[in-house]
Amino acid sequence: IELDLGGNALGLAITDRAIFIGENIANGRVVEWRRDGALLGDCPGYRGPVGALIVDASGALLVNSGQLAVPVTLAASVATAPIGCAVGGPFGGFAPWAKRWHSLRASIAALPPDSHVTFAVQTTPDQLAPPIVDPPDPFTGHFSPGSWQIAPVDLERFLIRLPENVYAWVGIQLESEQFGSPAIEQIRLDFDVPSALDYLPEIYREPEQDDALLARFLALVSSLFDDVDAGIERLGALVDPSATPDAWRLILARWLGLAISHEWTDRELREAIASAYQNAARRGTLAGMLDSIDRYAGIDPVIEEPINQAGWWALAETNSPRPEQETSLLGVSTWLVAAEPAGAILGKTATIGRSHLIPADLFGAPLFDGLAHRFTVRVDAGLSDWASAELDALVEREKPAHTLHVICETVPGISSGGSRVGIDSVLGSDSAPSRLGDGSPLGSRTVLGGDPASRLGDNLELGVSTQLRDERR
Repeated sequence: IELDLGGNALGLAITDRAIFIGENIANGRVVEWRRDGALLGDCPGYRGPVGALIVDASGALLVNSGQLAVPVTLAASVATAPIGCAVGGPFGGFAPWAKRWHSLRASIAALPPDSHVTFAVQTTPDQLAPPIVDPPDPFTGHFSPGSWQIAPVDLERFLIRLPENVYAWVGIQLESEQFGSPAIEQIRLDFDVPSALDYLPEIYREPEQDDALLARFLALVSSLFDDVDAGIERLGALVDPSATPDAWRLILARWLGLAISHEWTDRELREAIASAYQNAARRGTLAGMLDSIDRYAGIDPVIEEPINQAGWWALAETNSPRPEQETSLLGVSTWLVAAEPAGAILGKTATIGRSHLIPADLFGAPLFDGLAHRFTVRVDAGLSDWASAELDALVEREKPAHTLHVICETVPGISSGGSRVGIDSVLGSDSAPSRLGDGSPLGSRTVLGGDPASRLGDNLELGVSTQLRDERR
């Protein structure tokens, strides 16, 4: 590698990324080069004679001036070149026609003190024609005004005043005082942008010129509304539950009438907002109530409607088939109703002080008055008073307004006649110990502990269902 040195090199240090050379010209300096021979610039923080250079184990660069007993410590790999450029393009190859390149917009992420950014644009009809980039000039830099439109220094947006062409190149020139480099996040080229000139009467329209004053003036005025237009374009993200900012989550939930649980995570809240419209259509239904109880209370209940287990019944004839007679067992599969199907009929079913009249179109309604619009919510036992009250309030909020409900905790026990295992008949574990004198009758809710004693002659097998034990003390 040949390096263009400006003076006597009296110090040399090499790392895996750079080459450091001490030059004793003027006041002396330390110059940093890349391993491929490209000049990065002076290492900031030191000016003076250089006797020796060395990089220690931590990566710091130590400079021995030959005069001081203690070397000067510099941070390695912090030097930046005073000027550099980058070129991108050609843009516009997606369409073969000439385009009216309108403006360039850039976002400068960092601009350290004494550093600058300059943008330039060049248009061309030939995709293969390379852009013209000159060696750095003290006045014009890398881009010549004859072939490039150069924007003012550090300007992030400017109008393009070049002839219509198919392709466009973008040039970037970075300058610094070697203590930091500018950073650019993104660059955008706009073309064929509708002009406010199109909305003016024909008399105000000038012939097509590259520097038409009215067109540029209207473009400047229109740019004042760009932030408003960008905000309107982003409105869709505000109502998207997965993309809306945190501050908008509660606003969306309030718009949808969504009750919020303070125990939800951010993900659960966004999922609830996303499904709120769909869940609103199921509100008051069996599926909707089960889903709401699971989401808000974390409980998987069983909801029953007694009317679904009721039906018409008539006494079977003596000569009816046996299955029909077996389904007509009073007190087992059937029960008496509270009133006559037709209400009170004078001379037949009317009783003084205990009758009510109904219109003809409500015939049969009294049969189901005690069952209609009622349901039972069965949950496992063990809910605290607070959790039970919260569940009751949740069901009251989600159920249809005309219905009545009862919350029933399922405890271990069994009943005869139509009981269902796991719903209203639950197998339990061993009974909990009881205290003497607590008012519980022995044999009812209180039993003696331990294994029951066996009796001889009860079809017991010694060693299988019967064990001998020593009761001597």
